[in-house]
Parts: sequence; C-alpha cells; structure tokens
Amino acid sequence: MLKKKLRNYLQHQETALKDTKSIVNQHDTKARRRSTRYMVVAFDIDDTISRHPQFFSFLTRALIAAGHEVLIITFRQERLDTESDLLDWGIAWTRLITSTLEACMAEGVDEWKASECRKAGVDVFFEDDLDVLKHIDPKTVCLQPYLRPDNLSPEQFVAISNLL
Repeated sequence: MLKKKLRNYLQHQETALKDTKSIVNQHDTKARRRSTRYMVVAFDIDDTISRHPQFFSFLTRALIAAGHEVLIITFRQERLDTESDLLDWGIAWTRLITSTLEACMAEGVDEWKASECRKAGVDVFFEDDLDVLKHIDPKTVCLQPYLRPDNLSPEQFVAISNLL
C-alpha cells in the first residue's frame, strides 16, 4: 500500500514537473519571438564574400539556422557559375539575385543593388563598393570589408584607422 501511494505521488510530481517545463518553454519561446526580430541580411560576392569565404560561409549558415533570410545580391549575370562559386565556398543563401545588363542600365549601375535592397527590405548589407553604398537606404546597416595592407604593423594600422 505504501509503495502504491509513493508511486502515485512520484507520478503526480513527474506530471507536474512536465507541465511546469512545458509552460516555461512556451513562455521562453513567446519571449524569444517578441525579442528576436527576423532580419534580412544581404551580401555582395566579389571583393566581399570572395575576400574571406570561410567567414561568410559560417555567417550565412548561422543566420539561416537562426531563422533569418540571407540574400546574395551580385552584378554577376551568369547564375549557374555564381551558384557554383557559392557552393564551392560553402555559402548558404535563401535567395540569389543576379543582375542583367538591362536592369543595371534601367536603374543605374550603382543604384541597381540599392533598389534590390529596398525591394527586399534588407536590414544589413555587406558590400565593398562605396559608390553602391551611398545609394542604400539610411535605415540599412552597411558593412564594408577592409583588407589591412600586409606591410603595416598592427600599431600602424590602428593609427591609420583612427585617422579615417
């Protein structure tokens, strides 16, 4: 009789614990949904992704795994060659936007990427070309890769960077 009461008590405790964990998990999930905003992050290829493909492979995969949209926006016109390069580098994407000569001429070469960013609602844009970046919506966070010249020491690089 005591064993039966003890077993019932333990089963009741396990059920209560499961219910509590379920409520906490639901609350945490709802809180995460409210606090974590879905982002659209866009990347240029040439002189951006191509400068450090290992880093961008890690970053694009992490963003997609976290539920964000990853766009690749490039002036390249050959879609199959572009996809092949991205796959060789291990880059992940949810949408690839390639250019056509007609589109660039209609929008303006530098304005074309800015137009694509606006259409897609891009929140963060990795791009190397300042002429393109000056046309990007001011609300979009723009990040430009920069390669430090090999002949500078870290101290010289810091000193130069502080002047910019």
